[in-house]
Amino acid sequence: MSQRPATERIGTYEIVARLHRSSRATVYRAQDANGRPVAIKLLTQLLDHADAFRQQLDAQFATLASLAHPHILTPIETGQHKDLLYIVMPFLSGGTLRQLLEGQNRLSPARLWSILADVAAALDAAHARGIVHRDVKPGNVLFDAHGRPQLADFGFSLNADVTVHAAGLPGTVTYMAPEQFSGAAPGRHADQYSLAVIAYEALTGRPPFQGNLLQVSYQQLHDAPDFTAIDNPALARVLARALAKSAGARFPSVSAFVTAAQQADIPAAPQVEADATLILDKRAEPYLERPVTPLHPVLLASDPHATLHAGAARGETAAPALPPTSAPDVFAQPPGEDVSITGGA
Repeated sequence: MSQRPATERIGTYEIVARLHRSSRATVYRAQDANGRPVAIKLLTQLLDHADAFRQQLDAQFATLASLAHPHILTPIETGQHKDLLYIVMPFLSGGTLRQLLEGQNRLSPARLWSILADVAAALDAAHARGIVHRDVKPGNVLFDAHGRPQLADFGFSLNADVTVHAAGLPGTVTYMAPEQFSGAAPGRHADQYSLAVIAYEALTGRPPFQGNLLQVSYQQLHDAPDFTAIDNPALARVLARALAKSAGARFPSVSAFVTAAQQADIPAAPQVEADATLILDKRAEPYLERPVTPLHPVLLASDPHATLHAGAARGETAAPALPPTSAPDVFAQPPGEDVSITGGA
């Protein structure tokens, strides 16, 4: 059953239900004064320098709004409820990619790469404006009523000197790039790594590394993923590059990774080889070039076996009947764990 906070309102918004709670935030469904649905993320931990953090949130959200990207969920406003900050966002009714993966486990290649291509485009647009998400995960990919994805939760991507009292790392360890464990501000290639983890999970039914926080953290830094569950070698190579431990070894952009994966995972339409028609023609030539002796009209009319009789009368052998032709066979080539935010060092 959905629970409500002690107060029925946050700011000017009326709380309807609690949607999700993690170690660092609680998300509520609410409505504004006009009854329009919104989602409110209430940060559940006290922040040092909260005013500075809110100012940076507002500045970043203004940048996101200026992008007007169809696959970025742009927040409406920020505010403070008692000692806690909150972020107001449009409410999307189509659920999350996390729910989709849990319901269907493995998506079809076409659906998977269509979703990730939209998310990649959103990330590349943000990267072009100097914004790195740093917490790309299935729970942050939301769908509208028509199934169109939007990437949410850019609020945790700031490289601000902000400390959360329960000190930790920015991101969710299952989807974090190795460089995020160093404490330094990660670059755009970290988002590519996180999206590749999502792709691996969608393709295999599990993330590349599993275990408790310390185990997954160690594996992210030192172990290579097991690609034996992916029976497409070309796709495995693409994922291996996007999941490289070194950021510089990955693809130049998130969209470049997804495009390469699409080309490897979705085979092209079968093509008939250029010489297939010639082979058929050559096979038929000996029969087409054989001269055929005309039949006498009287014989043809009087005897259904006139072809054999006429030929035999002249000492000739009847020409063999043309074999039925058929089209050639065409073969197509197979062508979290949540942890808390800390500021960058």
